[in-house]
Amino acid sequence: SSGPPAHTASNACRRAVARLARCAPHWALFEWSGTLRVERWRRLAERLVDPRGGYSACWARFVPPSVARLPRTFCVQMALDVRVIRHLIGAIIGLPLLITCLMRTDNDYEHITIADNLTVKIANYIGDASFALTGSLAAGTEGMDLCGCVIVGFVTALGGGTVRDVALGRLPIFWTTAWDEALLCVVVSTIAFFAWPRLSHALRLSTDDEWLFWTDTVGLGVFAALGAQTAVTMPVEVHCGACAAAGMFTATFGGLTRDILCQNPPRILYSAKELYALPALVGGFATTFMLRHVGKNLVMEAVLLGVWVTIQLRVFAVNRGLRLPAFPTDQVYMTSIQRMTSGSKQPMASDAASADASGVAAAASVSVRVADELRQPLNGHGRGHCAWPRVDVGVVSSV
Repeated sequence: SSGPPAHTASNACRRAVARLARCAPHWALFEWSGTLRVERWRRLAERLVDPRGGYSACWARFVPPSVARLPRTFCVQMALDVRVIRHLIGAIIGLPLLITCLMRTDNDYEHITIADNLTVKIANYIGDASFALTGSLAAGTEGMDLCGCVIVGFVTALGGGTVRDVALGRLPIFWTTAWDEALLCVVVSTIAFFAWPRLSHALRLSTDDEWLFWTDTVGLGVFAALGAQTAVTMPVEVHCGACAAAGMFTATFGGLTRDILCQNPPRILYSAKELYALPALVGGFATTFMLRHVGKNLVMEAVLLGVWVTIQLRVFAVNRGLRLPAFPTDQVYMTSIQRMTSGSKQPMASDAASADASGVAAAASVSVRVADELRQPLNGHGRGHCAWPRVDVGVVSSV
């Protein structure tokens, strides 16, 4: 026959099966849920293994001896760390920046091209859709209706840019003239309101999934870069620190308003989880540095650089659990309570002084309870549920 020799086909099949056994656990890590679910690949491995513990007859002659000696839990034990997957995706996101730098010609450095304007437009659409989706889902999990989900999604996507324009004196506010961005936020929020219940039930999705983490991360990077780019292009020169801050405002203040509307502690103001505002600030500074000191016409490269820097820092902070130092409330409030407790043991001069001391002690206990509730994990991406602390009205009135 004209086909390949039998031993060549056999070796090829052996290599294919060995490659499948090595790669199957890697593919199972990045599912919709974003967790280490290898149940499907465990079932596949059991299909290749007979009840006696060896490989089934149809695959026995293709499995190399080194693989055949491995236990049945081979596919489950070879689970690749999800942190490596995140760094790999972050590196892949940086490929457009590298390709853009290689394809630039000398004439492109002299003026802003159509590709630069198109990059800004597409980046705006990506950021608006990402934050409108996460904002609508956050409102839906709090039990809001259609109007509430649309408003929260709209504010999450466009609230940061509104604060930026007001801080820079850039009027009218951008979404009052850019009707396409406002319409996109409304449409995405509405689709998320109606589609999420069915999709979450059919695909077993939740707000803690890995793809929602990437949706929020990409939106953070895009808005950090675009906010800094907008500040750099102001008619009046804005210093680099203010440009980077404008990027941070654009990327984070929409989420801050979302948390307030949903009665959750703003995530950028507490160190309950990883860094969030600081990566946006550094990404905005990278975009500002690119436009100010490398080339003012390199808009596309500056935006892509800011997005990539923000995403990489966010991924690094999540993988390492980095956070800013928090105020030592335990030490401060415990010291105050001890002082007031020791003072209450001394005889008081009058009943009024005694009442004042008891009222101060009650206020201190309420402050400690408020601080404890604020340190609970925040809502979204595996942070559980946390509402604003409820203070006893009777205690406050007595104070």
